[in-house]
Amino acid sequence: MRVTDQWLHEASVRLVDEVVGVALDNPDLIGVEALNRVRAPDTPPAGIFGAGLFGSGDADKYIPALFVMQELVGLKPSDSIEVIDPHGSEPAVILFQRLAIDPPPGGVVVALPVPHELGTKVHSDMAGTLGVPVWLSDGREGVLTAGHVARTIGAQPTSNGTPIGVVTHSHHRHLYRSPTTTADVAAIALNQTGLGFVQKPPFSAVGQARKLDRAWAFNASGTSPNGELVRSFHQDFALDDKGEWKDVAMVDAAISIDGDSGSAVMDSEGNLIGHIVGGHPMAYSLVQNIDVLLSDSKARVRL
Repeated sequence: MRVTDQWLHEASVRLVDEVVGVALDNPDLIGVEALNRVRAPDTPPAGIFGAGLFGSGDADKYIPALFVMQELVGLKPSDSIEVIDPHGSEPAVILFQRLAIDPPPGGVVVALPVPHELGTKVHSDMAGTLGVPVWLSDGREGVLTAGHVARTIGAQPTSNGTPIGVVTHSHHRHLYRSPTTTADVAAIALNQTGLGFVQKPPFSAVGQARKLDRAWAFNASGTSPNGELVRSFHQDFALDDKGEWKDVAMVDAAISIDGDSGSAVMDSEGNLIGHIVGGHPMAYSLVQNIDVLLSDSKARVRL
C-alpha cells in the first residue's frame, strides 16, 4: 500500500472500532450537540462519517481526509462544506488526540452538514426516482432505484395509482448495523405500464466516477444542467448506527434534493456511473458506484 492508503485504512478501522463512547473534553470548542453524539453508544460514527480522498482542485491530486459533522471542529451547522487544516484547528487537534489518529502532512478535515436519504414522493407514487434501466437476473425488463425507498420485496410501486411493476430485490442500510457496508438498491420488474412510464437516461456506456469530473443526475428535481464536480471518494460512509453506504462518491454541490434517491448519474462524457443515495440538498450529493448496484441486484444495464 501507499502511505496514503495505509493511513486511510487505519483511520477507518479506528473510526469503526474505537470511536463509540469516546468523550471529548471541551464542549465550548466541540459543541454540546456533537459532544452528546460522541458519547452516545447508539451512534457508532460519533459524528464522523468516514475517511476518504478529497480533491484539492488539482486534477492530479487527491489528499487524505476525515469527513466529520461540523460541530466536531467547532463550526455551527450550515449549508456549506468547510475544509480545515487538522494541524491548525484547535478542535481538530483535540479530536485527533482523543482518537489516537495522527493525520499525515497535507491531510484535511472536511466538515459537512449532516446528510440524509433523499426520499419523498415525486416522480411516481413511490418515495424516490426510477433510475437505471436493467435486465433482471430472470430475463425480465426492470429498473433500479434506491433500496431505502422501495424496501419491501413484492410491493407494487404505482404511478397515479396504477401499478407499474413489482419489487424483486431490495438492500439498504436499515437492514444492517454499522460497520457493515451495503448497496442501497432495489430492482423493480416492470409491467407494460411501467415500460411506458420509465424514461431511459441518455447514457451510452457504463463507467466510473473520475477525479474532479462533472456528474449530473437524470430526471432529478435538484440537478444542475452542467453537473457538479466529483470531489471525494469513500469506501464506506456512515450516517448512524445502521449499515454504511458502500463505495460512494461525493459531488461537491447538490445535484439532488428530496425525492431524487435512485436517479441515474452520468459523467461529463455520458457514462453511467451510479445513482443517488443521499446527501444534503443545499450542499452535496452522494452517488453509489454502478458496479456495486449491479453486483448486488444481479442485474445488467439495458443499453
